[in-house]
Amino acid sequence: MRHKVLFVIICFLSFSAKSQNVVSYNLESQMDAIARLWNNDSLIIWGFKDLNNPFSTQATLPGPTIYCEEGDSVIITMTNPSFEAHTIHLHGLDVDQNNDGVPSTSFFVQPGESGTYSFKADYTGNFLYHCHVGSVLHLQMGMYGAVIVRPANGVKEVYSGGPAYDREYIWLTHEIDKSWHDDYTAIGAFTNYFPDHFQINGKSKNLIYNDSSVSIYNAFIGERLHLRLLNIGYGINRYIFPAGLRPQVLTSDGRVLDHTYSIDTFEIYPGERYSLLLQANQLLQDSIQVQYLSMYRKEYWGTELIPIEVNALSSIDKKANRTFSIYPNPASNRIYIESDENAELQLFNLNGQLIESKKISKNSFLSIADLPNGVYIVKKTSKKGQIHSKLLIKKAP
Repeated sequence: MRHKVLFVIICFLSFSAKSQNVVSYNLESQMDAIARLWNNDSLIIWGFKDLNNPFSTQATLPGPTIYCEEGDSVIITMTNPSFEAHTIHLHGLDVDQNNDGVPSTSFFVQPGESGTYSFKADYTGNFLYHCHVGSVLHLQMGMYGAVIVRPANGVKEVYSGGPAYDREYIWLTHEIDKSWHDDYTAIGAFTNYFPDHFQINGKSKNLIYNDSSVSIYNAFIGERLHLRLLNIGYGINRYIFPAGLRPQVLTSDGRVLDHTYSIDTFEIYPGERYSLLLQANQLLQDSIQVQYLSMYRKEYWGTELIPIEVNALSSIDKKANRTFSIYPNPASNRIYIESDENAELQLFNLNGQLIESKKISKNSFLSIADLPNGVYIVKKTSKKGQIHSKLLIKKAP
């Protein structure tokens, strides 16, 4: 009997080890890489190169983003061929002391050596990693990156069991004093820190406008956008959203908030991370302002702009135009439906709740006078079971 119990335990442990997903990243520290600023000036950076990417030729600004899912075991191996010691501090993650990356309590990765850091992704959230040797200088020079823990099984939720989203954007902010990069031996005290470049994912000005992973282009009414905001700079970031968007703040520093709230203006202090959910509910061509402020009396440093464009029709809606149309749209009292066939029509709100269902002929109308103002989804189901969707905007008379 004892042998049978031991056999069962061994089989269980073996199965658990096989079923556990392990995510591995291999980074290389560098102290001689070059990045390009928005005005095409060269910038000497220290940073991390992605050894898993065969197309990566040097360290990038910021470093590679560490992606994993809830429940994963993550292993980060850092090789150090540079002339100074470095570490990787996992900012905000619950790790043991040996994996914390603070050299006085864990270990240095000396020149010519490699070190391994690991953690279990026990919950979703936005986190950071950075070198913790001479933290002020090494971080300013570019030795940092983001750690993103998503829900398991690839579901598009802000956190496990939380609100769903259609797209996500990761905005990692940082400011740069170029004089430190030109000659790091001559900077003196931190009081000589005067940032002159302000970055989102290592980009500013026209580089932001040309980067679709930062700028919000071709969003459509009704889409939900998950904004991951991370600040690894030394100042405050003040986000100012266009009127009417009012994103919801859902998580703070990797933890779900007990009480969510909506904002127009939002400030993030150094080292903080938040998840916001923005629902595009109006036509828009505008910009989200990101102001960079000193921690001392919130002295103004600079501003970057993130374009945001919200259109009325998605590719699905355009296809639906050929099978049925709604007019007027926006509408206040009733809508007229022209269909290529008799079908079933359903009206939903943006929470997916069915409001009305009716059979329609090729020419029908639907009263919407009693509906609250807002955005709705109209679905037409053909006799063959084909479903086409359109967005409907209800406005005040």
